[in-house]
Parts: sequence; structure tokens; C-alpha cells
Amino acid sequence: GFFPSAVSAIALSLLLTLGQGYGILLSFLGWKRGVDPAGTVGLKNTPQHLVEELRDGTTATLKGLRVDNAKKALAYRNALLLVGFGIFSSIMEGFFNFRYREALNRSWFEVSLQGSKASRLFMIATVIYSLKDAAERDRLTGTTFIQLNTMLGLWAFTVGIGQAIYPLGFALYRGVEMFSFSLLFFTKALKSQVQKREAAKQKRLEQEKEEKEAEGGDE
Repeated sequence: GFFPSAVSAIALSLLLTLGQGYGILLSFLGWKRGVDPAGTVGLKNTPQHLVEELRDGTTATLKGLRVDNAKKALAYRNALLLVGFGIFSSIMEGFFNFRYREALNRSWFEVSLQGSKASRLFMIATVIYSLKDAAERDRLTGTTFIQLNTMLGLWAFTVGIGQAIYPLGFALYRGVEMFSFSLLFFTKALKSQVQKREAAKQKRLEQEKEEKEAEGGDE
């Protein structure tokens, strides 16, 4: 394996768990500061407030799956649905491994990996949802969204490489699904970058034209 002993693997797992716990704490504090900047909601009412936020947020997210501009946002919505199916599959597989852990001879660490996989896919889904929303509002040419598209493309391409290599040696066809998935984001990033440069060029030309007209008027 990757570690010389089980102690090393357990130590790393514990360290990663502590990091995840710290991330959850920061997320909670950020949420509380955002919805209650004055600190008027006490700890006693926080759980109820959190449940209400989750309910309203889930409802708004489901409504946001509707596509108003199919030409710009449909691909992102469909990609989001595919990742959603992946999340559901990971959760179900996690439950299966948990229930039949002893029969399958799985360690708790192996079982926990499914939860980690579902969490990563949930993060990916959140990014895709943001890109879908940006596409609806014509904001994909922003630097942040170009970077997000590139990041997702690299993620999908890297996963495809991993699928092609592990566990039976390199075979390109095993990663073709993720390679194809990465093309969506790489293409969007490239297209947005080109549009951004064209818009900047057009703006520069207009400024130069205005400067020349102003100089002509002064004469």
C-alpha cells in the first residue's frame, strides 16, 4: 500500500478528519455571520434557523435547475444532473459497504472513502451550479468563471487519467467518459477567454476612436 503500516494510514486519516471538521466549523461560523451579523440568534434557536435555511436553500436550488437560456446554460444543467446521479450512487454504495462491511472484508477507512467521494462530488456540483447561474446571466467571461471552468476540466481530465491507469495498467478507452466530460468545461473556458479578449479589444478601439475625435474637436 501507500503506507508502511496501519498506524501511518490511521494517523493520516485522523489528520484529514480533523481538517474536515475544521472546515465544517468554519462553514458554520461563516453561515451564522452571514445570516445573523448582529448575533441576535442565540445557540438555542440556531438549529431551527439552520433547518429553515437548508429548506429554503434547497427549494431555491431546485427551482434554479430550470433553464431559461438553453443555448448558454443547458449543458451545465445536464452536467449537474450527471454529477447528481454520481452523488446518489456514491451515497448508496456507502450505505451498502457500511451494512455489509464485515462480509465484504472492508475496513472503516475504506467505507469512509465513499462518504469522502460523495462530498467531493457535492463540491463539484456546487461549482457547476454556479457556472450554470453565471451562464444564465451572461457572466462566463469573468475571470473567476473562466478559472472555474478550467478547474473542472482539469479535474475531469485527471480522473479520466486515473481511470485509464488503475488498476489494470494504462488503457485510454477506460477514461473516455471523463475525457469527454472535461471537454465541456475546457471548451467553455476557451470560448469565454476569446470573448473576453474580443470585448477588451473592442473597448480599446472605441476608446482610441473617442480620443481621436476629442483631439480633432480641440483643433
